[in-house]
Amino acid sequence: MKKYLILLFLFFVLAGCGARDSEVAGEKTDYQTLPQTKELPVEVVVPEVTNEDHIRGNMYAPVTIIIYSDFECLFCASFEGKDGSIEKAKKEFGSSLRFVFRHYPLAFHAQAKPAAEAGECAAEQGKFWEMHDLLFADSAANKLSNEQFKQDAALLGLDEEKFSECLTSGKFYEKVVEAANKAAELGVRGTPNAFVNGRHVIGAIPYEDYETEYGREDGLQTIIKQALSEASGG
Repeated sequence: MKKYLILLFLFFVLAGCGARDSEVAGEKTDYQTLPQTKELPVEVVVPEVTNEDHIRGNMYAPVTIIIYSDFECLFCASFEGKDGSIEKAKKEFGSSLRFVFRHYPLAFHAQAKPAAEAGECAAEQGKFWEMHDLLFADSAANKLSNEQFKQDAALLGLDEEKFSECLTSGKFYEKVVEAANKAAELGVRGTPNAFVNGRHVIGAIPYEDYETEYGREDGLQTIIKQALSEASGG
């Protein structure tokens, strides 16, 4: 029984936040109608990193981690937030890593899109990553709301009037929807979905290697080490 519960826990942690069957089947949302599959295509060409992306870390790092994420997804919060796998990777590998955040707000998360817009409004004032961190802390505390976004903006020292106008006007609504559509076209169906130098990583995987009923699986630490070795020609 104990083994079953552990496996069940790992299943939900690694699966992350996923699109519901009704949405995958084409339930009306702001996003394009999705095909009836939750699997990525056999061959995935991840869009190149551009100046339009939100980037943190060494711009010339040998390893790039692209994360498709949702601010209301608690698995994303645990993966990218304090003490999560991403934070552990930053501490261990430092300047060897470049992180790229891409929006994929799931349609059944009511605050995911507004939170993404709040992130963009903060980015307009040069504080995307600071807001990113606060939004995931808010998510973990179940505090996502427009009022909370405005409080976060004040905490970050943003121009509050400009931020509030940006948020209220829906200035970045289309940008967020377009990002979600691009992720859906790629084949992303849940969050977090990451690519480590092109290697697909599904769900909020642990930092260290972990055991499943199918055997031992690579944790993020091992995946990064392999990517570094490959980048150096090892």
